[in-house]
Amino acid sequence: MGLSLRDPVLELLAEEKDLYPYEAYDFVSGLIKMMDDELQAQTESNPSPNITAGQLCSRCVEFSCSVFGRMSRAVFSSWNIKTTNDIGIIVFHLIEAGVVGAAEGDRIEDFDNLFDMNSALDKPVSYFSGDDLT
Repeated sequence: MGLSLRDPVLELLAEEKDLYPYEAYDFVSGLIKMMDDELQAQTESNPSPNITAGQLCSRCVEFSCSVFGRMSRAVFSSWNIKTTNDIGIIVFHLIEAGVVGAAEGDRIEDFDNLFDMNSALDKPVSYFSGDDLT
């Protein structure tokens, strides 16, 4: 019996919700944690910076393109991520499971149709300006 590197909470989410695979939850939660670490390092005076829905969705596309290249659209499709709304659903599943936190006032509607996911995934990594990514 080998060691499993998969997060059992994410495994359970993928199984119970049956909307997105483990990899989608792992990708989004890992990205949230990475962005949170970056914001914490940049804003020592504000101990609780908040990642906006737009920032997260933009970074999902940017990071996907840097990791998966031209296969990003196919990867997101295989994960059933077709719109920014899907990222919002994943985020709120992660919040409900206690994997990530939410700021007061965060709403799933914040993720509604922020941009066309397929078009963004088909563009070069520079699709978004630097301001949208931090």
